[in-house]
Amino acid sequence: MDNEPTILLMILVFSVPVLAILSRFATRWRALGTSSREVEQKVERLEKVNAEYAQRLENLEAVVASQSGSLLQQPGPVATGPHEVEEMNTQRVAHLARRIGG
Repeated sequence: MDNEPTILLMILVFSVPVLAILSRFATRWRALGTSSREVEQKVERLEKVNAEYAQRLENLEAVVASQSGSLLQQPGPVATGPHEVEEMNTQRVAHLARRIGG
């Protein structure tokens, strides 16, 4: 019976740090849970926006393809090297942009 205060004191001494550690862990866990929900919501919004942009891009590609078909079929100068091919493509795109733009 003389050991009861000593045992109680030891339990008290060791329980305070354990409670502090558990409290800090619980606080971090709650913060992490909140931030992960926010991240999931942002990802969902970005996926939705990405899908909308993909649809818009497909629509634009269809418009450009339909309007540029005749331009691409027209005969043009023949390129002899890779640099000239790139330059000719750049010129065709610029011409197409001016034509589509009005």
